[in-house]
Amino acid sequence: MGGGGLHLFTRDPSSYLPGLYGSYHIWNSVDIWRAATEFQLYVRQFSLDGLAGFESVNVPTTAGTPVGTSDNHAFGQIDLAYYPIDDLKLTIGYHYEDATSLGSAGVEYLLRASGSPISLFAKSDFGDEQFNRVTGGLKIYFGSDPGKSLIERHRTEDPENYTPKFPALKTGANQCTVNSSFSVVSPPNGRCICPPGTFQAGYLPSLFNGGYMCFNPL
Repeated sequence: MGGGGLHLFTRDPSSYLPGLYGSYHIWNSVDIWRAATEFQLYVRQFSLDGLAGFESVNVPTTAGTPVGTSDNHAFGQIDLAYYPIDDLKLTIGYHYEDATSLGSAGVEYLLRASGSPISLFAKSDFGDEQFNRVTGGLKIYFGSDPGKSLIERHRTEDPENYTPKFPALKTGANQCTVNSSFSVVSPPNGRCICPPGTFQAGYLPSLFNGGYMCFNPL
């Protein structure tokens, strides 16, 4: 997966942020373009973030057969964040992506006491029987003031780069044949859909070490 976003906004760190947002993301030959308006409202230890606009979803074809639905449609999300302390953020929200309603929750903690502007985070989207997403990891913050709190960083530095929800592709179109290592045996060019029981079921295989794989779900 890869991509990037561009923000054009104005901000008063004590109260609000209005702006425009655009992005492009790609995963396994499926690409999504977005254009939207965004806003943030700040009230003491609470923040309300919103994004609303249109996205263009383009899916590939396999042997001339579409393996999903290309579409242009509206999307949006709204998240309420609470900072019980200045270095801890708790978030709940509602996301509408790819014509699917999802709940959202997240947490982020800045390890400021360690002397490094590094945070731990986890977030999830849930509520659809065919789609649940959980991500987590480390964030490294850059800037001239490494001692800034998490709430200060979120209200004075760059806004988030919003990652879209990618649509599931059709499993009945030219299904891949894989071996016990989940490497694609046929077709050798990888123009197929990964079968059920693999990590990428319903999606195109990934290029890996000169070949194509659907990856072990474990």
